[in-house]
Amino acid sequence: MKRICLMKWILLILLLISFLNGCAHKSQSIKEQMLEDPIVEQRYKDAIRQKRVIPGMTHGMVEAIYGPPHAVNYSTFDDGTQAEIWVYRPSLAWQAISAQYGLSTQYLYIAFKEDKVVRVLTDIRTPSVIVIPK
Repeated sequence: MKRICLMKWILLILLLISFLNGCAHKSQSIKEQMLEDPIVEQRYKDAIRQKRVIPGMTHGMVEAIYGPPHAVNYSTFDDGTQAEIWVYRPSLAWQAISAQYGLSTQYLYIAFKEDKVVRVLTDIRTPSVIVIPK
C-alpha cells in the first residue's frame, strides 16, 4: 500500500515538473502557428490536433506535436539518400521509475527523407539499467 502511495506522489511530481517546463509553451506556440497557417493541408492539421505523426509531415509539424527531439541520428536509406531520424525517449525520471518497478517505456523514432516524414517507429523497452545520456 505504501509503495502505491509513493508511486502516486512521484507521478504527481513528474506531472507538475512537465507542466512547469518551458518547452511545452514553445511547442504550443508552434502548434498554434501550424493550425492557423492556411498553407498547411487539413489532414496535417487534423493529425496535429490528434497528436499523430503521419508521412509527409515536416520537421515543424512534428515539433509542434512533440517538441524538439531528444536526439538526432543520421543513416542512409536503401536508395542511397540520407535519413534523418529524430529520437524521443522517456524522461530520465520515468526511466528510473520504470526500472525500479519493471514498467515498460516507449521510445519513438521518426525518420525524415528530404525534410518529410517517411516512417514512424516505436520501441517498447523494459529497462533494467538506467542510461544517462551525455
